[in-house]
Amino acid sequence: MDLISVNFPSTFDFSAIEFVGQDSMMALTGSTWQTAELSISNDAGISWDYNQIFSKKIFSLSHQSFGRTIGSGIDHIWEFAADGSAWHNNYKEYRFYRDADISAQGTIMSCGGEAFHIGYIDVFTKADTLYNRVSTNHELNAIRWLGGTNWIAAGYGLIIHSPDDGIHWDTLAYSGDHFVDIQLLSTGSVFIVGASGSVWKTNKDLSQFKKLRKSQTSSFGLEVINTSAWASEQVGILCGLNGHMVMTENGGASWTTIDAGIDAHIYASSFGSGYFWLGCQSGKLYKFLL
Repeated sequence: MDLISVNFPSTFDFSAIEFVGQDSMMALTGSTWQTAELSISNDAGISWDYNQIFSKKIFSLSHQSFGRTIGSGIDHIWEFAADGSAWHNNYKEYRFYRDADISAQGTIMSCGGEAFHIGYIDVFTKADTLYNRVSTNHELNAIRWLGGTNWIAAGYGLIIHSPDDGIHWDTLAYSGDHFVDIQLLSTGSVFIVGASGSVWKTNKDLSQFKKLRKSQTSSFGLEVINTSAWASEQVGILCGLNGHMVMTENGGASWTTIDAGIDAHIYASSFGSGYFWLGCQSGKLYKFLL
């Protein structure tokens, strides 16, 4: 594997990388209580425009094919335009919004939590009104719109589903990890990834669940995964602390550890323009071909 180091204008830790067009990317870096930075590239990472946008970290980015890009962070939900202009609402104080998504109907939903035992989901309507829909003793880290009025969210030992735009939520009978990432592919497949390396696969109607990988342990303790990215149904990566990375090229039937020589924690990942992209601590950005 040929790992390519990409010049990037920040030295803060990455929190998100998202493709918002064929060769257009947004990246978030920052520090929890100091700053949040948005950088934009329209040439597949060759050059970057840099913006400092807020004084508290933004944890996630989610882009939909109908053109809207949502970010979530401490106390705020953000929306970003393609040119990097941003607007936000201070919806709740002392909220750690860790992920957010938006439906084609304009409903924005965000999940968050802290200290493993505090979790919540807030819904933001087109009228710019906030409703708290879920309060739980499980930290919630990831949420995705599945189409129509269907949503899925996951966190500390918990996967939940709403069929009606967040009004009601059902707990699904799949657990066993601290789930940190949900990826929805254009094919309709959904991958749910845990911090200990477990991977579940389902579809948009949640009619089938399959465990592709169990939680991993070694003599050094639990594997620590922060993020995942998928090039296709068959090819995906899981990334985490100390540059740890594993890949499947057969839909999860087997997994191979990749020693890429990255001497940094990997906090964000994405796939686009033919490359996997890895956003690490201290503003280090890498890409590699399939």
